[in-house]
Amino acid sequence: MKKITPIFREDFVNVAPLVKDEDQTLHPNPYLIRTTPFWLTFDEYAGTSTVTVPANQSIRRVMSTDKSGMVDIRRLSGKATSTELLVSIYDNEYQRFLMNRSIHYNNIIGTAYDPFILPVPLIIHQTQSLVIDLHDLSGADNVFDPAFQGYRYYFDAKHEIFDKEENASRLSRPYFYTTDDDVELQVSTDVQTAYITIVNDADFYLYAINSHQEGEYKIRITNLSTGLGWQNGWINSSNFAGRARDYSRFEPMLIQRRTQLKVDFINLHTATNKVYLTLVGAHYYYPR
Repeated sequence: MKKITPIFREDFVNVAPLVKDEDQTLHPNPYLIRTTPFWLTFDEYAGTSTVTVPANQSIRRVMSTDKSGMVDIRRLSGKATSTELLVSIYDNEYQRFLMNRSIHYNNIIGTAYDPFILPVPLIIHQTQSLVIDLHDLSGADNVFDPAFQGYRYYFDAKHEIFDKEENASRLSRPYFYTTDDDVELQVSTDVQTAYITIVNDADFYLYAINSHQEGEYKIRITNLSTGLGWQNGWINSSNFAGRARDYSRFEPMLIQRRTQLKVDFINLHTATNKVYLTLVGAHYYYPR
């Protein structure tokens, strides 16, 4: 086969649609010929991939690839009767959850037209699967229909880019942190404190902060390992955090393994205020 050169390729997301060979003849990029868009949803159960979460109860479902190739998930979206759901994702390949505790739906699940974009790709090999735990908070039966979207790479594809993606996926995985315990702010002007504890075997790179809550609050965060605060004063929740469908990412900030963050809250709501805070980022697994 003649040597071919991409006209432009920065990474897999920006693969050039055309390549040229040594005599400058243009051809479709072979990487794209061996790649398709891919949507991952629940495995069918009783003839449907839609799941009904009973009121105030939990349910577990599995997402499996079709075994045709490696899947590269970039976006999370879904449709639910009520977004008052807690979501937990278990990575069968790594045999660990992608979060320290269940995360509120509104912090990590978007829609088809406004999806939640993962900070780093989630690579699922053809023999692996994801296990999704759901818990209803709405108080009524809750119908949920998810779609995790990305790409599928075929087995027989050229390996240059795919090996690069696969090797990177073994080093990093998307990860989400919430507070170590539930946060329900009381009607008070007193400071109420929660903590977020980073695991022992991975550094966490923070890309964004999301929050779902019943009312406004003020917040400040201190890294107890360094003694450094993240702000010079109290910050209103409206100025501090986004949501799955409306959040901004910043340059990743390293929070080292075994770090504990102290999170102080003051309730601004006229009633008790449940707060679901989420740190959006990635775990990097390497010996230290």
